[in-house]
Amino acid sequence: MLGLKSSKNSKQMKKIIYIFTVVIFSVVFFLFGFSFHPNVEYKTILEKDKFLPYASEFGFTFNYPNDMFIFRNPEDTSFIAVVPSSFKANKDEPATGVVISVSSNTEKITPLEWLKGPNSSADLSKGYGIVNIDGQEAISLEKGTWIVFDTPNNKLQVSIATLPGENPSQSLQEEMSSIVKSIIFTE
Repeated sequence: MLGLKSSKNSKQMKKIIYIFTVVIFSVVFFLFGFSFHPNVEYKTILEKDKFLPYASEFGFTFNYPNDMFIFRNPEDTSFIAVVPSSFKANKDEPATGVVISVSSNTEKITPLEWLKGPNSSADLSKGYGIVNIDGQEAISLEKGTWIVFDTPNNKLQVSIATLPGENPSQSLQEEMSSIVKSIIFTE
C-alpha cells in the first residue's frame, strides 16, 4: 500500500512540475516573441517591425515609423515629408510631420555657414549643438527639432525639421529623432 501511495504522489508531483514548466515557458514565449534569439535584445525585435525603410534619390536612406507615410510633391522634388497616416483619412487635420529638404551646395559652405547666412531663418542666439549623422557633422537647433548637414560629397545640403517648428509634440520629436538616427549615406 505504501508503495502505491508514493508512486501516486510521484506522478502528481511530475504533473505539477510539468504544468509549472509549461506555464514558465508560455510566459517567456509571450514576453520574448515567437522565436527566442539569445543574442538579440527583445527591444530590437520589436523595433524592427515599427519602422519602414526609405531610399532617397539624394544619396541616403532612413527608416520612418510605420504609422507614418512618405509624401512627395511631384512638382517640387526637393523635399520629402514624413506624415502621420491619419492625415490620409482626415485632410482637415493640422499638418504635422518631419520635413526633409535638400538643396544644392554649389558654394561648398558648411551647415553652420549656411545657418548664419541670409537664406536661413535660424536664430543662433538660442545656441546650437553638433551631432554626428553617419560620420557627417550636423548642426542641431531648437532642441533637435531642426538639423542641417551636408552629404559626404558636399554636393547637397540637407535640412530636417519638424512641422510645426515651434512646440512640436513629444511624439513628433521622438519620430524625428528616430529618422535622424537611422540615416545612412549611400553615396
